[in-house]
Amino acid sequence: MGAALAVAGTTMQGLFKNPMADPYIMGISSGAALGAILTIVFGLNIFGMYTIPLMAFICAAAAIFLVYNIASVRGKLPVSTLLLAGIAMTLFLSAIISFLMYTAGEQLHGIVFWLMGGLWGRNWN
Repeated sequence: MGAALAVAGTTMQGLFKNPMADPYIMGISSGAALGAILTIVFGLNIFGMYTIPLMAFICAAAAIFLVYNIASVRGKLPVSTLLLAGIAMTLFLSAIISFLMYTAGEQLHGIVFWLMGGLWGRNWN
């Protein structure tokens, strides 16, 4: 897992030619966290144990799509604008995550463990 995060960060830094670019600043991680938290809060279990990772991936992709569209100016995509749009998206999604945690009730325990990297909801089956 750590190696995958390192590769993602290095790839983004090379792609944007900016040492500040990483999945956390670009809003990708916040989008994934929001997808997982929405799944936990609303009790979605469409695809069984794959529902949380799938929703996390979908919301991460939606977040980067929104960042890209917000940052594009007249068909151009300045790196500084992309980074600022990513920071704004991260803060916006973090606010939504905080609100969901505040209103979660009984699911708060699972949300906190998931955000901390726990294996909540996993078993040997």
